[in-house]
Amino acid sequence: MAPIPSVLSSLQSQSIEESKENKKRLKAEEFTLKKKTKTRNYKKRKRAHRKEEEIINKEKIRLAKEKENFEKQQNKIRKAEEKRIDMQ
Repeated sequence: MAPIPSVLSSLQSQSIEESKENKKRLKAEEFTLKKKTKTRNYKKRKRAHRKEEEIINKEKIRLAKEKENFEKQQNKIRKAEEKRIDMQ
């Protein structure tokens, strides 16, 4: 009967070591998942920010073109009025 308790104790020690290893492995996996999630979220934020900047830049370009066209029209109107005044 003496060998049975030693076998049980060795099995218990093995299971304790395995559970410790499993805990370490799980913690490591959890850490990598958190890191991947943080990286993924960071990339999403950067992508969204980049898209916002692109939209803002397109809007600035559109407004600049609009302003330029408006100024051209104003110059045409002014020149037409000057010609009309000169004709009189």
